[in-house]
Amino acid sequence: MGHIPSLYLIQISEYAGTYKNPFKLGGRGVKWSKWKTIDMRNFLDEAKTSWKAYNAAKQPTQRYRVLYQRKTVINPEGRVYEKRADGYLYFVEEIA
Repeated sequence: MGHIPSLYLIQISEYAGTYKNPFKLGGRGVKWSKWKTIDMRNFLDEAKTSWKAYNAAKQPTQRYRVLYQRKTVINPEGRVYEKRADGYLYFVEEIA
């Protein structure tokens, strides 16, 4: 097997209805579909600009995130995280 290069994966999740939850206000919670990869980028700067473009054109029933090596580096709210030498993710900036 060959080496697969690390890429930034842009993923989408869509609204999938509601469910009963007695602990939430109003007794209902929101269901989201599983994350699906829709685009790939080689660099974080490219991934940021793609996330901004997708997020600007999104419907209210959609949300986007960016993954790198199975870790969320840009979450659906637009917070950017970076992995440091100790292996933990740290907040860097907010782009939303």
